[in-house]
Amino acid sequence: MNDLINVVILGSTGSIGEQALQVIDQHADKFRVVGLAARNEVETLCQQIDKYHPSMVAVGDLGVYNELKQLKGKQVEIVCGIKGLCELAALDEADTVVVAVSGSIGIEPTLAAIRKSKRIALANKETLVAAGDIVMSSAKIAQAMIIPVDSEHS
Repeated sequence: MNDLINVVILGSTGSIGEQALQVIDQHADKFRVVGLAARNEVETLCQQIDKYHPSMVAVGDLGVYNELKQLKGKQVEIVCGIKGLCELAALDEADTVVVAVSGSIGIEPTLAAIRKSKRIALANKETLVAAGDIVMSSAKIAQAMIIPVDSEHS
């Protein structure tokens, strides 16, 4: 188990996040999910928690946080909002962070992962459009690898 790559998926209930989980399923001998994040898709996120047993989950807002806390609070640490996304992206045990959230909300968690020198699978083009210079120079300084996983910015 020590050879597994620990993965955090920001946007785990979206199409790219679900595709990343399918790849992980096909290569369960190589990958382990340690963190998941979704905006407000509680039912799907609960199913993912039951299947992957992450150590931390982040959600978008307080209402969803409270609902998920009641449903899964004994199984997993739950964090909320942009602060929670950043905490999840910088999770010590994570090796790779898949950033598959929509919009500029991806900038801060991407920078949090960079500061911890994580490998970042970036599927969020807005992060590069809005903050490309900051992201790329920060990645160079921290020696964080950024891998484009969407055709639009690769």
